[in-house]
Amino acid sequence: MWTDVDGDGLRRLLAERPELQLLDVRTPGEYVGLGHVPGATLRPVQLIHEWADTLDAAKPVALLCQHGVRSVHACQWLAQQGFRELYNLAGGMSVYEGDLAYDPSPDFPISALG
Repeated sequence: MWTDVDGDGLRRLLAERPELQLLDVRTPGEYVGLGHVPGATLRPVQLIHEWADTLDAAKPVALLCQHGVRSVHACQWLAQQGFRELYNLAGGMSVYEGDLAYDPSPDFPISALG
């Protein structure tokens, strides 16, 4: 299972849990074009089978997307893979009121934003 958190809850996790793995599961275009939570790593949900094994299952993982649907799917899948401490930004970036960054992810070059 996972725990839904709001924007304040996510900011609290980021402040109190330095080991938190913060993942943005949107597309590269959304990540850059709409902005992302500073420190979030771009990991498109469509490629979850390719990146899931790069995570540390012993550390907490927070997932977010634009409206909270894709991140729930990612939480469900990761929970089935044995991840125990998962957090979902309920409502996604559409309700997030914190600072945003617009820099591209080093994992997805500008040329891949298509």
